[in-house]
Amino acid sequence: MMSKFHSETVASYVIDSKQVDVVLCWQGKEPEADKDRFYDLYDSNGSCLNEGEPWHDDGGGIPSEVDVREGLKDWLEVSGG
Repeated sequence: MMSKFHSETVASYVIDSKQVDVVLCWQGKEPEADKDRFYDLYDSNGSCLNEGEPWHDDGGGIPSEVDVREGLKDWLEVSGG
């Protein structure tokens, strides 16, 4: 049986005047117990900015604003940021 999928917003940043929410996604009871946990990034409209490219948690914790800015530089360029 598949365990329940969970998600929780763990950080919000304003990058080039655009809000970006960092959402931790995991299966099971606790995020720490899921070695495949990952982060998705969403804009203020609820659109996933890294669809198909989950930001895997390598043990470094929540991505920082600098990490998110670097990871989204292509999106920022396209969206006029």
